[in-house]
Amino acid sequence: MCIHAAVAGCGVALIPRYLVAEELAEGKLVVPVAHPMRSPGAHFMAYPEHAAEVPKIRHFVDWILARAHPQPA
Repeated sequence: MCIHAAVAGCGVALIPRYLVAEELAEGKLVVPVAHPMRSPGAHFMAYPEHAAEVPKIRHFVDWILARAHPQPA
């Protein structure tokens, strides 16, 4: 989804180069910064701000966070 948004001109996307190699080769995207950025292997969740209080969204976010950052036993 981020790739499509970037190609459509909606903004900048931080995406591994191998995922956009075709778009770069075709000139649909450009690399705006010449310095590569390392990723700590992070994952991101995105949802509309108004959805933050929807119970099923809130439960899913809480579930993911609990697994990503387990509490010590």
